[in-house]
Amino acid sequence: MIDKLQNDAGSGGRESAATNVAIDADALFGMLKGWLKRDYDSHGQTRWRKEAREDFAFEAGEQLTEDDKNILKEMNRPIVVFNRIGVTVDSVAGQEVANRQEVQYLPRQQGAVKVNELLTSAAKWFRQQCDAEDEESDAFRDTVVCGMGWTETRLDYEDDPEGQPKVDRVDPLEMVWDSGAKKRNLVDARRIFHIRRDVPIDEARALCPGDPDRPFEDADYNATWVDDRRDGASPHENDANFYSRPENNRTDGDADDNTVTLVRAQWWERVPAYLMVDPSNPDSSLTLSTDEYRDWQQKYKLAGVQMPKVVKTTRKVFRQAYLGNALLEIGDAPVKGHFSFKCITGKRDRNKNSFFGIVRAMKDPARWSNKWMSQTMHIMNTSAKGGIAVERGHHENRMQGAFGAHDRRWRRRRWRRCLGIERQCRHSLDVRHLVPLRGRRSRRQRWWRGLQ
Repeated sequence: MIDKLQNDAGSGGRESAATNVAIDADALFGMLKGWLKRDYDSHGQTRWRKEAREDFAFEAGEQLTEDDKNILKEMNRPIVVFNRIGVTVDSVAGQEVANRQEVQYLPRQQGAVKVNELLTSAAKWFRQQCDAEDEESDAFRDTVVCGMGWTETRLDYEDDPEGQPKVDRVDPLEMVWDSGAKKRNLVDARRIFHIRRDVPIDEARALCPGDPDRPFEDADYNATWVDDRRDGASPHENDANFYSRPENNRTDGDADDNTVTLVRAQWWERVPAYLMVDPSNPDSSLTLSTDEYRDWQQKYKLAGVQMPKVVKTTRKVFRQAYLGNALLEIGDAPVKGHFSFKCITGKRDRNKNSFFGIVRAMKDPARWSNKWMSQTMHIMNTSAKGGIAVERGHHENRMQGAFGAHDRRWRRRRWRRCLGIERQCRHSLDVRHLVPLRGRRSRRQRWWRGLQ
């Protein structure tokens, strides 16, 4: 079931060894499960997931909640959305695409030019085989929207037995990271979790086949202790009722009922290490593990030679495990020396210990503009038109109109307005002394005569 733990058990004392393996597996499963719950339920990540979903919705044009839409429908107001956020995100992401950078190895000492050129060509080939630039651009867009973008670098042995390079973009909402990490790009994270939901049971069996003598049951592949967790829910609500509710089920007809939830955990731990001078090359040193150090001790003892001085220290060892309802598999991390998951972070929110993108600052202006435009259109559609517009000469009597032929109040207001204009004209200009052009009265003279 667990290769490393079974190999440590040895051949002697099978019953006691199997018991120790089970105890170690249960203890490790409980430790990883506790880490995931603590990080998942941290205040910063809980708030970040809620805001990230909203950020992606605003970027996609869903900027009004269902309650807002229902209120506008009840008031017979138009539902208007001006998606300026999506345009801005497209612009920033396009700038990254237009200014992509390539991986290049530079020599730091004399005589290393050819080696670095070979490394540069190898890195270029690796990235071209898996379209790494497109995947990284997709992850950068996630960073612009929600503040975090994730990629995974690995070798895929399904299509190519020798290993096919892969750089895949990972959904940010599927990732859980060390809640104590504070540096950019999470370089100080001690652990990372990847939660995959709706994994077909056949794929889960092929991924973690287990021991042929004691195969796993289908229930062991499903991490039910993770599926029920949602934003805003109580951390102790550990049933699977959330994913059985109608509003959370798929309706596209593509969902398979026989799916499970898998958790992949990667972490590093400190192990003892020993530094010793290399017997074959005194100018270099060897870093030995505990077992290797004991082997060297045995060799020097058999040779009757005193062992060189050894300095004890520690080193980081990266590990990986698959979790379901039990510990499915454990081993070394796919990439030696670091995590296979890499994160791109945006702007830091120090108080919440999280990161955010440019959408956060644009959501409130988007809400205001949408509601303001909806209110403006409603006023324009429901308000009465102010005054009437008639062509000059349409009526013989200027005091007659479409709505004022027999309205004394309208004529009285019109006459008072004309008197006010006459008083202003007397102080400014006396148009009675204007000389008519070409034997015709000017417009001002005709207008003045009409007032009199």
